[in-house]
Amino acid sequence: IFTIFIGYLSFSGRSKQDYVIAHNFWTDGMVAYLNNIFFGVPFTLVVRNTDMNVFLPKLKHYHWLMKMMVEKSDGLIFINKVYIKKFSEKYPIIFSKSKKNTLIFNGVNSFWLRFPEKKERKNILIYVGGFNANKNIKSTLLASEIVLNKISDLELWLIGGSEQQFKELLNLNEIPAHVKILGEVNNKEDLKSLYLQSKVFVMPSFYETFGLVYIEALLQGCSIICTKGQGIDGLFNSGFIKSVDPNNINQIAFEIENLLLNFDSKIFDENFYSDLIESFDWNKISSKYLELIK
Repeated sequence: IFTIFIGYLSFSGRSKQDYVIAHNFWTDGMVAYLNNIFFGVPFTLVVRNTDMNVFLPKLKHYHWLMKMMVEKSDGLIFINKVYIKKFSEKYPIIFSKSKKNTLIFNGVNSFWLRFPEKKERKNILIYVGGFNANKNIKSTLLASEIVLNKISDLELWLIGGSEQQFKELLNLNEIPAHVKILGEVNNKEDLKSLYLQSKVFVMPSFYETFGLVYIEALLQGCSIICTKGQGIDGLFNSGFIKSVDPNNINQIAFEIENLLLNFDSKIFDENFYSDLIESFDWNKISSKYLELIK
């Protein structure tokens, strides 16, 4: 924290700062807190995945300092609804020191902010993200194998890593026949095309602050499998967004099958997508940050 603080001062120069929004609660938050103590610059704290799942539970001996930091701040910004509930329930003393609690979503690239195209789709599950243990690709694969017994033309497309990474992560010698590893797809038009061929986006991560990729897929008309108590869980009241226990493979399989079988009856609700586009537009979100600072 002190190293970051020194770097912050040498890089930006304290005289240029009117306000600080700490990108995360603990490490950046403490820098903002020190900056406030020494130079009186007001600040707001943003609560993220690492704060909720690493720093707050593992740094209990610093909770007294976190309490002081929150008390000195202008309040807390949460990226999702779930973390507001968890923070208030698990750390009520620290939470009670916040002057104001604000929910501000992350936005998506303007490229994705459009109504989904109504196209014929195959029984394709799609995943876009890093090939790492937190993303729970193993449970996605095992669940897809269960569904494959009932939906024989099912395919699982994985984007974001190599075949070798996939094999090493899941300790496999060969890739199952229904799985396609498509590597990294950096071109948005290419990625959009893949979304539009797919019915269900699946990412039952163990931990997820928000997960903008859910929103990108949702805006392309995909149904969604996400994780209970993480990321976008609780944001939408929709039958084509299902939250699951990341350790319950049978539940993941059940929801995948349900979303696939009912996909064709899904109605593209114009009001739903209008609200979605407005909620995740960075122009609207930046206005919320500016209003907060005022």
